[in-house]
Amino acid sequence: MTNLQDVKSIFKVIFPEHSFEIVDVSEGMAKIVMPEKRAFLRPGNSIAGPVLMMMADSVVYAAILGKFGEQGMHYVTSNLNINFLARAQPGEIVAKARLLKAGSRQVSADVEMFDHRDVMVAKAMVSYMAVASAR
Repeated sequence: MTNLQDVKSIFKVIFPEHSFEIVDVSEGMAKIVMPEKRAFLRPGNSIAGPVLMMMADSVVYAAILGKFGEQGMHYVTSNLNINFLARAQPGEIVAKARLLKAGSRQVSADVEMFDHRDVMVAKAMVSYMAVASAR
């Protein structure tokens, strides 16, 4: 397992301009927090769906890096299915990922996202697959 600081360092290299903070990485789990930004709002004053989708994808990648370390860099998104459950109001968003299956070829994860009111605004299932160099 890779520690939180190592995962943060890998993210800084791969995604130098990411807009969230990785706050927890533990065995098969990760948590990120996205601060409020006006650029993330869509008409109607709610957080845009693509922002939540990016968060779901990113928190799973953080969990994969936490489990596999640098070897996890060879996993790519193969599927992302998201259900928007409530309007994501402006403010901080928290995304939590839990790896359901973490094999050498495929990873499946469950993601829950909450707004600043602690209301679950989205739930996602995300799959990653290892590219040839990871095997």
